[in-house]
Amino acid sequence: MSGGRLDSLVSRWVGWFSCFLHCLTIAEEPLLYLAELHPQHCTRSCPAFETSLPMGMQSNLHKLGDAASLKVSGLPTRSHVADSAQTSIYRLDLRSPSYDGKTLVTEEGGVIQAPQIRIQARSIRYTFRETLEETLQDPLHGSVEARGDLLVHFGPYTLSGEALFYDFTTHSGFLERGRCASLPWFFGGKQLLLHTDGSVLIDTGYVTTSEAYPPHWGLYAASVKVDRDQVIQAKNLSLKLFETPVFWIPTFHSRLDWLLDSPFHYRFRWGGSQGPRFGLTYSLLEAWNWKTSLRFDYRLTRGPGAGIEADYRSQDKTLSFSSINYIAKDSSLLAPHEKTRYRFEGTLEKQFRPQHTDLLISYDKISDPNMPSSYEDQEFDIKPAKRTQFSLHRQETDWIAKLYARARINSFETVKQELPCFSASFRPQVLGKTGVMLAQTTSLAYLNYQYSTHVSEAKPYNAARLAYSPRFFSSFPASGCTVTPDLTLLSILYSNSPKEKGSSWLNLAKSSARIDTSFFRNFSLYTHTLSPYAEIAYTTPPTSSPHHHDIFSIEDGWCGAATWKTGFRNLIHGPRGRKHGEKLAECDLWVEGLLHPCLSPDLYTRCVLFPLPHIRYLIQAKWDTSRKQLGALNVRTEWTLDTDCALAFEYRTRNAYSWRKADPMNFYLEAFHTERVLRHSSLSDPRQTLLTHLFYRFHPNWAIEAMSRQGWGRSNEPKYLEYELNLLTTIQNAWHFRFSFQRQQHDTRVALYLNVGLKK
Repeated sequence: MSGGRLDSLVSRWVGWFSCFLHCLTIAEEPLLYLAELHPQHCTRSCPAFETSLPMGMQSNLHKLGDAASLKVSGLPTRSHVADSAQTSIYRLDLRSPSYDGKTLVTEEGGVIQAPQIRIQARSIRYTFRETLEETLQDPLHGSVEARGDLLVHFGPYTLSGEALFYDFTTHSGFLERGRCASLPWFFGGKQLLLHTDGSVLIDTGYVTTSEAYPPHWGLYAASVKVDRDQVIQAKNLSLKLFETPVFWIPTFHSRLDWLLDSPFHYRFRWGGSQGPRFGLTYSLLEAWNWKTSLRFDYRLTRGPGAGIEADYRSQDKTLSFSSINYIAKDSSLLAPHEKTRYRFEGTLEKQFRPQHTDLLISYDKISDPNMPSSYEDQEFDIKPAKRTQFSLHRQETDWIAKLYARARINSFETVKQELPCFSASFRPQVLGKTGVMLAQTTSLAYLNYQYSTHVSEAKPYNAARLAYSPRFFSSFPASGCTVTPDLTLLSILYSNSPKEKGSSWLNLAKSSARIDTSFFRNFSLYTHTLSPYAEIAYTTPPTSSPHHHDIFSIEDGWCGAATWKTGFRNLIHGPRGRKHGEKLAECDLWVEGLLHPCLSPDLYTRCVLFPLPHIRYLIQAKWDTSRKQLGALNVRTEWTLDTDCALAFEYRTRNAYSWRKADPMNFYLEAFHTERVLRHSSLSDPRQTLLTHLFYRFHPNWAIEAMSRQGWGRSNEPKYLEYELNLLTTIQNAWHFRFSFQRQQHDTRVALYLNVGLKK
């Protein structure tokens, strides 16, 4: 027997004996790795482990059968790559491989699977390590080269490319000409480095949402890092459209799964009082619920402008912050004295739980009063800002308190400053055994009314204001009805008086009584509830006239008045085919008028109809009984046919005797002024208006939107027709266009909006 055959026989017996001892002792030393991954030592499967190898694999064979497979489960892995979310199974499946004692090669496809990575390719070369010590460390104890129909799952990412090299010892590798998907995002580059910690470093890479290759647009950088948590980081980027650089960006930092808005917003408008203008908004940072964007604008008639926008929403939605800061260099020929113009606005909201406390802080600093109109933009306003204020609201079981402050930071504004104001409301309490409820409110404030610096003839005034208002009310049954009397007292102390030195008191009382009842009947298709009611209210003349104390707001303007109201409310619920108890219709019809001074009552109605689940009708009307004509009417129809089509129509009209009021049911205006005075004031504004709104998606990627406003019948003003037409489309999941034509009363505008990236 030759020495080579003897060595081979000894080696085979050593392998068999080691495997046998391991099966008997269930030893923790993974000698199985040797038996499974060096098949020349073992010709049969070891029953103690979940493995499978083809029969007849001998040391002198260079060809394997039709397939080679290896599966090992429940084996220890290195801690730095262990992940409970990843499989602990090592699998090597190759079709028709060849074996030369060190390397497995196939050109017919195969799959290699290990913790953190799965490799699938047409051509695979797997190379084993040489030493026994290295063999005992990992189930897959080598490296792999793969190409052709290459698909790699690496942590949370899916990658493809031309060629892959991966070392199972270091758990790292690289992918040539690789591309990765973390939908809806794509990134790739010249080379993708796969690191042990699960991150991907892209050499000469890009980030995009374009599905095309090469991408229609992308952010390109020399190095892009995407970590295991889908946080992407890059510096010194260039924005390319069709591989042509168009813009430079200093840094990009965002979480891919949080970046749900377009990183780029383009705007181009032509026409209007502002003339042609171009705008770009770029998402600088979007991670950890924080978003920061850069804004660039250029107006042909004015010049350049830039700003920074910030927005934050905490994960638990208890903290939010929004800010828009904009500076422009105005070189307009129409206003040469206006050079640098700016607007800084922001709002902070915080909810403290479970303390039931809310905090609101907002500011709005503007360079000049015409700044908002000169640089008008739908995306340029934070609605809660508007004013500079501080508000702290606290709610407890027995009381609600609020600390509020407002200051003027723009000298051209006329503002009632509250420096500060404290108010509190207390939970109603029962007075002994009387059944009468007592509710109390109080407020203390220092008020400072500041006129604009442009108003030279008016002087500011100030006063400390202390108000206390107890309310007594109760409800009791009477002959099938419920009677609710109500008495509210109001006392206000002003520290300053405009005509007399010293303080001034104002006292008054408001009393009312309401009676109501309800009837209902069940029909086969629905339930009808009828609720008649009647109410009378009286406010005493105040002890101090408006000439003896300063008027800071409507809360200081009082006069005596008596009103009455009677009507009935209808509710219809629950037809067949609808949800149980779902409202089908609600209609309130009532008559209301003044007793002192005596005025003819008017008839009012408000109806909301839901004839079908996707249709809603709203009707509001006022009938002028003294003139026997329609005083006001609002009719609105809303149809949501499906997710692709919705339309709405609204018709509004009012006559010359329906005054423009914030609260139509507040009659202090009529009680304080005569009808003749009101008729010849700006509060009398008869008009008719027709509003329409249509949205229709006629293709998955195409939609139209039309809005219009038509008005006529205004005093001394011509009729007008304003409308806006929008055409919206999405191309290749990356290009989002909105072409807009706007016709306003004095302007005609054409605008093109382009979002590159995701849909908002």
